Parts: sequence; structure tokens; C-alpha cells
Amino acid sequence: MKKILTLLMVTAMLLGATVPTIALADSEPVVLAIERTEHASFTYNLDQPVIDELEARLGVKIELQTYPSADYKTKMNIQLATDDLPDIAFWTYTSLADYAADGLFLNLSDYMDQLPNYAATLEKYANLANAFYIDGNLYWFIMTAENAPDYGNFPMVRQDVLRDIGWERMPDNYEELYEMLKAIKEYDPGCIPMVTRGVDVLWRMGYAFGTYNGIYFEPDEGRYLYGPLTDRYQKFLEYLNRLYTEGLLDPDFAASNKSLWMEALTSGKSYFFFENGSFATDINLVTTAANPEAKFVPMTTLENYFGTRRAMFFEGSGVISPFRNDVWVISSRLSGEKLQAALNLMDYLYSEEGARLCSYGIEGVNYTTSEDGSIQFDQEKIDWYLANANDPYREFCNEIGIGCLAVAGRFYDDAWYEFMDQDSRDMYAFWLADGNISPYSYTLCLSAEQTASIVDAKTACDTLVSTESLKFIMGARPLSEYDDFVEELKALGAETVEDVYNNAYQASISNGIDSSSRASST
Repeated sequence: MKKILTLLMVTAMLLGATVPTIALADSEPVVLAIERTEHASFTYNLDQPVIDELEARLGVKIELQTYPSADYKTKMNIQLATDDLPDIAFWTYTSLADYAADGLFLNLSDYMDQLPNYAATLEKYANLANAFYIDGNLYWFIMTAENAPDYGNFPMVRQDVLRDIGWERMPDNYEELYEMLKAIKEYDPGCIPMVTRGVDVLWRMGYAFGTYNGIYFEPDEGRYLYGPLTDRYQKFLEYLNRLYTEGLLDPDFAASNKSLWMEALTSGKSYFFFENGSFATDINLVTTAANPEAKFVPMTTLENYFGTRRAMFFEGSGVISPFRNDVWVISSRLSGEKLQAALNLMDYLYSEEGARLCSYGIEGVNYTTSEDGSIQFDQEKIDWYLANANDPYREFCNEIGIGCLAVAGRFYDDAWYEFMDQDSRDMYAFWLADGNISPYSYTLCLSAEQTASIVDAKTACDTLVSTESLKFIMGARPLSEYDDFVEELKALGAETVEDVYNNAYQASISNGIDSSSRASST
């Protein structure tokens, strides 16, 4: 691991050798208001030492404001509607894309000569970066996670329970998965075999099942589909309805959240999930405390009812997809000294020096560098978080101000490995070796005109899908009415949404966007 990290850093030093001009020590610091989301696991630490270090190095004053994820969308929508953005704001580029034409964000394409480190990052991942442009312009700083583990939404089962129910091998397809869940219910009638983190199951499990709960690129057909218009989505809802009706799926799944989901898995109330597999590391710390065999292990990619096996790594996943959906924008209202300070700060985050700071913290305080160039973290601090924190790795990062939950642009995510046991490292290697798991496909940005032509239809369709999908799963609406549901979607404009995305996709091919940049969803 340390040898890999050393080679990574040597390579990275060739990228981003340029560092923005540092402000003079005796000058008044420029105040930059920065806004981002909190993680669901904890309250954001506003006293991160990395923030103080950024201020000292760049001669700025960072006023950081954070909001819970549940409130952030509302907050941002109000700010966007009233042109009241902070100096620098964080969100997903898919959420911001609709507003690019309104002139609210600085068009970075006009400032690339002042962003040498960011430009080098874009060049390094040119085939992925193309999907983030709108009409040839780039409006955001795309966060990258280099050296991150490779993970995504995958099926996970308690290995001891699988053995206890007499299954000598893992399920190979979704019908066998159903049979396994039935066997678990018979083995432990009081359990809930499968739990979810709420209605996320519709997209977390949907793609591997062969469909999606909105507009997405369907690789089997080579074009965009609005998933709920298809027989595949109906089959998916039929499957979930069968699990729900037979007590195999959490009866309260629609109201579940991360805390309830984790409690069910760590307490022995549930034995299977189809979700972000990386959470198994934290879950297994609890379940194996009393019984070393009581750990969640990954399944191979299941064959779906349409004859394919498929899954997708998350964005920002290792060497597979270094770019994330998370981006930063600079308000177009900035000018003069404040604009220059914002550009300097953001470009610095993509320099090697800035990346190291936002990956490891402050040298000599949060980490040391060995003679061979490898990073040594404070093991005592790591051990404390492993013993006391609900989410050890992310809470460790939150204290210091490093990684994807911080004010960061380009960073190395190898700190994560320090919180893993060998079983977890084997788990990530298992996924990476699965040839049925493909790189993450980034959402294709539409032009302002294209977005405006479908925004109302897409919102109306997505809203109807969210309500009616639950009704079909829970039996409040019979599946015999699915054809009526499809006609309702068509009346709202779902087919028009498909046409606009496919036209944009064809144009992107003509403009040379690599196929690996195709969208999986919006």
C-alpha cells in the first residue's frame, strides 16, 4: 500500500507543480464566503486546522457555512432563484447545470490561463471531463478523489447466516436472491431479511436490475430511456412488491434513513442489503465484535431477468472514475481582488501542495513523511476513532478538514485504507476484479435551451414516479394499472425528455465526447 502511495505521489508531483501567487503577509486578508453540505453522520467541524492553514498560506479569510444535506437543496434553490449565492458554493453539477445559462456562475473557460493546476487536472482526465461542459463552457471545479477504493451499490450478505440456512454458494441471479431471502425469513422469522436506506433502493438497486427510476443511458440499447416507461421498470416494481408482500423487505423502508438502516444491520435484525458496499467496514466492526463470522461479505454481480450482469462503480472511485459529482462554483458577481483570491484558492486546491494538505492535513501535526516518501498518519488518533466513532473514517476527516467532505478540490483518499482491516481490503479487491462492474458514467450536461424545453416535464414525471412507485411496491396501487401509469407519464412529456437527451447524446458523439462519459442518470 505504501509503495503504491509513493509512486502515486511521485506521479502527481508532475501534475500541478504550479502554485498560485500567495498573498503578502502584511496585506489585509480577502474574505471569501464558502458554503457546502454536511454529512449525515455528524455535525460539520468549523474549526478544521486545514482551513486555518489555507488562510495562512493564501492570505484569505474563509467564512465557511454548512447545512445538513436535507436542508441544503432548499437553501441553494432559494439562493439561485434570488441570485444570492455566496462567493464559492458546493453542490452536484447536475443540480447546478439548469442555472448555468442564467449567468450566476463564473465561466471558468474564460479564466483557464489563471488556473494552471486545474487545467492540468482536466487534461489528465480529458475523456471524463468532456461530460461536464455545457455548450463548450465549463462552470465548475470538479472534485477528484485519487487513490480512492473502488466501490458502489452492490449486494451484501451476512456470511454466517448464509451458511446457517444451508446455502453453500452465493445467489447467482435475482430469483435465487429471492429464494435466499425467503430462506433467511424461515431461519429467523422475527428478522427483516432486507433493509434499505429509504426509497434510494429504486436507483441503488435499479440499474443492476436492468432499469432505472428516471432518465438514464441504457447500455443494452445504446440510447437514453426514461426507465419507468419500460417493461423492465414494471418488472423491477413487481419484484420489490413480492419482497414487500412476503415480509422480505423492510415494511417501513419508505421512511427509513441511514441511522435506522445501520441499526438494523448492526443489531442482527437484518442480514442483507443492496447498497453502498463500503459501509460494510463500519457495520462489520460491530457485528464481528462478539462473533468473528458475523460479517457482511460481497456477492458477485447478479444476473438480472434480462440476461445481463451489470453494476457501476461510484463517481470518484479509485482509478476507475476519479471525478466526482461534487463541484464548486464561483459566483459571477465577484470581481477585482475578491475574484482573484477565489481563483487563487480554487486553483491551489488542485496543486500538489494543496492536494497534500487536503488529503493528509498539516505535516508534523496530522501526519509525517517517511524517507521513502510514504505517509504515516497518527495511529493513536486513528485507533481512537475506530473505538469511539460511529463513522470512524469520515469523522476523522471531519476533524482535520480533509477529503471529499472538506474544502478540497483534488485529493488522495488513501487515508481511508488506514481504517480498513484485511477483510475490507479484500472486499474492495473483489469488486475491482469483477468484470461486470463498469466505470461510473457521468451525466451528460444539456444546453440551456434543451434544459428549458423539458424542465417542467421532467419534474412532473419524476414526481409522479416517486409517488406511484411506492404505491405499486406497497400494494396501494395494483400493478395491473401499470399501463395506465405509463400513459400518465407520456401525457406529462416523458417521451419528450427521452428525445431531448438522445439528441444531446448524438451531438456529444459528433463533438467527440468519449463513450465513457455517457450518463447513467441525472
